[in-house]
This record gives sequence, structure tokens and C-alpha cells, in this order.
Amino acid sequence: MVFAVSFRCDTCDTLISLKIQADDSLFAYDYPISLECPNCGARIQFVYNKDKGIFPLKYRTDGKVSTEYDLYYSALLPVDAKLHFKPSKNVTLTPFLFLSTIYNGEKVVLQNKVGKRFLDNVYPFRKVFQELLPIYRKGNTAAYSKKLTHIFNITQKYTPISDIKTCRIHLFELLQNTYNNLSTDEYLSQIANPYLVDTIQVKDIDSLKAPFAEINKIVNYNQWQKRAFNFISDMIAKFEKYMPSLFYCTVGDFVVPHESKLEIYTIDREEVIKDYNDSFNLIKDLLSLIVGLSNFKLAGSIDDFPNKNEGMKGVPGLEDFHLLTDGLKLDKFTSVPLKRDDY
Repeated sequence: MVFAVSFRCDTCDTLISLKIQADDSLFAYDYPISLECPNCGARIQFVYNKDKGIFPLKYRTDGKVSTEYDLYYSALLPVDAKLHFKPSKNVTLTPFLFLSTIYNGEKVVLQNKVGKRFLDNVYPFRKVFQELLPIYRKGNTAAYSKKLTHIFNITQKYTPISDIKTCRIHLFELLQNTYNNLSTDEYLSQIANPYLVDTIQVKDIDSLKAPFAEINKIVNYNQWQKRAFNFISDMIAKFEKYMPSLFYCTVGDFVVPHESKLEIYTIDREEVIKDYNDSFNLIKDLLSLIVGLSNFKLAGSIDDFPNKNEGMKGVPGLEDFHLLTDGLKLDKFTSVPLKRDDY
């Protein structure tokens, strides 16, 4: 089922009917809409709220109007390209029914479950990181505890956090909880696990403090942590824009190009590219830490590469590896002739 809300292009005044797919996200939050006008190509960005309507006001129409195009929209699902700006009054399937003709219907329904999990367990607290991070950076544990009780409405007796290390552990627990609620079963089974689990469970963490201090002289991972937390908090705070993209993980379609051309109207290409570049740079800078700790574990020194006479030939030490170009760095890293379990 869909319901219609009309809007106009503020550049050429083309009138469009927004056909919104009804699902569990209905009226739960302000729907983000980002698209190009089918007539003039101008970028149109606004949000729709069931009580306040469309904002900014320049996109609103006056009362009932005769629209030229129908734009089918879903807050949780990508939209089949066949529904991209259909001429108004042409009867067609809803975004949900269209996807069910391409993918297994039961898996399409699962995306609604993913969306509900997001709405129940992440969306109400999606700005937690943004509110807690400034206090965490100041090291004010008393203020951190007070803000925490306010955000989560903790009324029963609560023992305040007394040290910054506990605050850090708490932030990571919040991050893990967010990850658990946003990850689909298909993604966890085919992409993330077991590699992610093997990577993040470091049993001998104390023995890695000395090599970490050495690596930190090459890359400042204290600053990196701040950048990482900022990026994560920004992404979680606007994650509703990325909800339709999770559909591919839900149905297990990891082959690019995908089986069918689908459109997403919740976020624009430029914002996605910026987010990708930010995440790429964070991961790229983390690579030196992974390689350095692996060298230490396997050869006893952060500068001693196990494959120094093969893939890492010509790279004297970790700092030299860090200074390689991105492409060459990746080539060197992927040439390591070791099993995943060794890292």
C-alpha cells in the first residue's frame, strides 16, 4: 500500500506525487528525500513529516494539484528503476511488490524486520555518540555518567562511572550493540564472520602494549580514535538515510552489478561518496596497526615482515610500508602468504 504527497521542483515548478510505501517505519521519523527533478535535473532535497508536512517550504504545493509524475518512495526499500518517475495516473505495483517479483518474497519481508530492529533499538539512541563524545574527550567522568542516565532515562540507583577507561569500554559496548542491531543474518554469515570475530578478539592484549606504543609513533592512533568515533557517530545519527541499502545484505545479493537496477531516494550520491572516502581513509590508516602487530606476533618486531623476501621485498620496515601509495600498500598487504588465523 502507498499514500501520496505532492511536491514541486523549486527550479522549474514541475509537480510530482510522492508515492510512499507504507511499512513499520511509517510516521516513525522524518523521511529523508533526495533526488533529481525529472524535468530540469535540479537537485531536490527535503524531509517529510506526517504532522508538519514537507520541509523546506519551497517544495510544498498549494492544496490538491494535478501532478505530472509519480515518484515511488520507500524509507526501508530500494525502488525498482521501472518506478522511477512514472507519468501520473499510470497504475503500477508498489515498491514492495515490484521487489517481490525479482527476489524471494520472504527475504523482501525480512527487510521490514531489519527496519523495525533499527527503529526499536538504534533510532531512539542514534545521537548518543554525538552527545557523549564531547564529554568523553574532556575526560569528565561525572558529567559522562550524568548525561548517560539522562539519555537512557535511568531512574533506579546507579553507580556512577569513576574512570575514563570504563567510559571507553562503555562506548565500545554501545558500538557493538549498534552493530548487532544493524547487521543482517546474510551479512554476518557471508561477509563479516568469522573473520571479524577472529580479528577483534585479542586475548593477549597486554603483551601488545609495547609494540602499539612503537606503532603509535608512526600513526597517531589517539587522533585516529577521535576521527573514528566522529565518523561512527555521524553515520549512526543519519543511518535512516542508508536503510534501503541494507536490502542487498538482507536478501544476500552481494554480486555487483546487482540483479536489478534499483534506485535509492533517501541520500544523494555526493554524500555517499564523501562518507565512503572518510571510511576508506580510516581503514587505510588502520592497516599499519594490523600489519605492525602481526609482524610483532609472528616475527617479534613491528619492522620484521614474515614475507620480507617475497611480497614485502623492498620494504625495510613498518614506516616504509605506511608511506607506500594506497594501491601499492594494498598489493603488498594482500601478498602475505599466511592463513587468516595467523593475523
